[in-house]
Amino acid sequence: MRAAGWGRICLITSISVKQPIPNLALSNTARAGLWAWAKTAAADLVGDGITLNLACPGTHATERARQGGLLGNGPVGDPDDFGKVVCFLCSEPARFLSGAALQVDGAATAGLL
Repeated sequence: MRAAGWGRICLITSISVKQPIPNLALSNTARAGLWAWAKTAAADLVGDGITLNLACPGTHATERARQGGLLGNGPVGDPDDFGKVVCFLCSEPARFLSGAALQVDGAATAGLL
């Protein structure tokens, strides 16, 4: 990517980066640490034309969510819509978006940051 002067890195994580999920303390901590690492790496890479972002899905209507009984009363997204967000983060128009954790959760996350 550096040799090409262009690249996109998109890490798929969860909304727990911005709002901890009850009973998942270790996962919440690891994901927050991943974002801290990503922010640092993004700053190191952006000068070479490489962006690094996190896509943070909330609940989406996947087979795993159905089987796990996770499709409750809150907002539920279409997996295709999440895929379109990831495609955008990997596109040329997203060239100045780097170090971000973009929640894709239908306003489920209560946090402001």
